[in-house]
Amino acid sequence: MSPNSTRPNPLLFVATMAMSMTYGMVFALVADLQDEYGLPTWGLGLITGAAFLAALVSQLGLARYADRGHARFMLRAGLVINAIGTGIFAIGGSLGQFILARAVLGIGSGMFIPAIRRVLVVGRAEEAGAVLGRLASFEIGGFVLGPPFAAFLASAYGLKTPFAVQFVLLA
Repeated sequence: MSPNSTRPNPLLFVATMAMSMTYGMVFALVADLQDEYGLPTWGLGLITGAAFLAALVSQLGLARYADRGHARFMLRAGLVINAIGTGIFAIGGSLGQFILARAVLGIGSGMFIPAIRRVLVVGRAEEAGAVLGRLASFEIGGFVLGPPFAAFLASAYGLKTPFAVQFVLLA
């Protein structure tokens, strides 16, 4: 980074990592959810795919608002919505609830990701690539850390615990 730049708030990167961890957690626990709640195998595809579809629709519909002065609101709302989705996982017990939880997670990340990119690159044109690369490393790192985090908590404290802990982290 150039000496005249301001460093991005590290909490923005940590929040990005926490959101990405949730995606990885679901992949690690989806078979356990199937066993625990008797979910059909085809339902696992709906659970895992719901977030991606919702995130795509959310980003396509909402990303422009990050450029129109609403990025900070979108960051906060995205985190809150993501926390709600994680909370639905923590209390849910049916296929419909788990699909809803993943869709809510997708909507939250679909709001958060365009906004975080906007916040991080504004005023940093000369170092936008470096900042976005750092952000991508936190996204990937969170996704990779999610499964072992979830597996440890689920095996030690029960299947719902990783989602409850993640809810607290995001909230």
